[in-house]
Amino acid sequence: EISCSASAEEVRAAYRRLALQHHPDKNPSRVAESAEQFKRISEAFSVLRDPKARADYDTSCAAGSVGRRRQAGCTKLGRNTSISFAKAQLLFEEVFGELPSLAVAAEGFASATGLKACAESVGRLQAVREAVAEQKGCVAQKAQADVWEKVLSERKCREEVERHLCKLKEHESSLEAAQELRKARKFSFWEWLQGDQEAADASFDSYAAFKTRNLKKDLMSAESAWMQSLRVLGAAEASARDAQQDMQEFKAASSCQSQKLYMRALTSSAALAGWEAQKKATKPQ
Repeated sequence: EISCSASAEEVRAAYRRLALQHHPDKNPSRVAESAEQFKRISEAFSVLRDPKARADYDTSCAAGSVGRRRQAGCTKLGRNTSISFAKAQLLFEEVFGELPSLAVAAEGFASATGLKACAESVGRLQAVREAVAEQKGCVAQKAQADVWEKVLSERKCREEVERHLCKLKEHESSLEAAQELRKARKFSFWEWLQGDQEAADASFDSYAAFKTRNLKKDLMSAESAWMQSLRVLGAAEASARDAQQDMQEFKAASSCQSQKLYMRALTSSAALAGWEAQKKATKPQ
């Protein structure tokens, strides 16, 4: 595919083109064959991108030594490879970034169906699922922190209600005590005739009524703020429950998806093993 004097950029470009072309995800109708081809391409690239391994390979090729060529880590396409599919996939992810399946799905698929398949492929990636799970976990934590903040606010409002209620009760108790003293009080005829005490009592009653109205007004305002804090707290708790449920449902779905991918990997491995067994059985002796 490339010349012996190809630069590192040309080797990398050739690998990107061939890896995309022969990746098993892009060839669902021939998984076993494309997986073997994909491993051979990956093994060749792992040697050619390493200057020392490439120099050893070139030297062994020039000397015509098959044993040294295998020792250098490279084989011909017609032979079985020594690299595993997992290592080949890691190399693929290293070259294409954290979203290798995106590159596979997007290559050659510009239609809406292709984009949908691309999105589904990306959604199956472990890194994407972990990032989404982490984001949902952050949302749940923020929602829980907001609940705690609203709990503190509700507690302050409730304490304010209790404080105003206590002040009102103290004021009412003082008025009852003043009324008891007024009933037990005795006047002389001259004091009753002047009416000074009656005017003082009227002034006291007017001030007491004014203070009572203000205390009740403050109590009603505090109670209204408390009720509002309860409603806000209820909404925050509902949001926290929704965020927690959403996170748990996503984790459950992600776990189910992981199991499906695991079963798919087992199926692909079984198909690959069956294909290799069939190839060996049909190979002429």
